Amino acid sequence: MIVKSFCHLFLDTLIFNGHGTVMDILWSGVPIITKMGETLQSRAAGSYAMTLGIPEMIVGSLKEYEETAVEWALDYQNGGRKLSDIRERLERNRLTSPLFDTKRWVRDWGIAMEMIWKNYEERKVFENIEVPNNPWDTTIDQWSNAQISHKFWNNNK
Repeated sequence: MIVKSFCHLFLDTLIFNGHGTVMDILWSGVPIITKMGETLQSRAAGSYAMTLGIPEMIVGSLKEYEETAVEWALDYQNGGRKLSDIRERLERNRLTSPLFDTKRWVRDWGIAMEMIWKNYEERKVFENIEVPNNPWDTTIDQWSNAQISHKFWNNNK
């Protein structure tokens, strides 16, 4: 079911994307138009769009940004399907995308902290941490009760 909103399109800010605001906008089912920049701050919303599987919300230039905004607005005004199709995909994809999977994020964060701690204990030089997909079938409650977790949080070696 698509939630009806008075907002039909969100134009993301340039240079520094909307970040948390864009997450709220996307969760509410409103399509965005964003331009990917060169910095982390200007690429966040584009990353969200890619993770949701809707890359057409990303444009490559200011000219394309303006043209897309006008095209989508006119399409909506004339009863077209462009924004409706994107809204439907957004509504469907947000429920299955890792972008809004809080349980997975918490699990992966905990696993990453364990991996970092293990590197520290083994006196390894810092390296990138890559959490494997489904490293174990454990709920966060089971993980928080694990012996290694207590060792980490209580700093008992």
